[in-house]
Amino acid sequence: ISQVIERQLSIKFDLIFFDAQKDMYYKHLQELLEKDLIAKNCLIIADNVLDRSEEVKNFIEWFDHNKKDKCIIETTCGLMVATI
Repeated sequence: ISQVIERQLSIKFDLIFFDAQKDMYYKHLQELLEKDLIAKNCLIIADNVLDRSEEVKNFIEWFDHNKKDKCIIETTCGLMVATI
């Protein structure tokens, strides 16, 4: 994601799927927000939010703190679906 963010993009994403290094979810989200690359009502999907909960804790807490709608689907690994 960092390589994509570093490019000078003139688009905003309507859908973002997080399934890379779990402890980087929060950092990547912050980078996308700082570069204004997230469209209004963007759909965010993140994998492994239950089985790797400690690694994604800051990421999940950001959605809670910012009062963003989210749902965690209790699959084997846990899948979060949210909108920003």
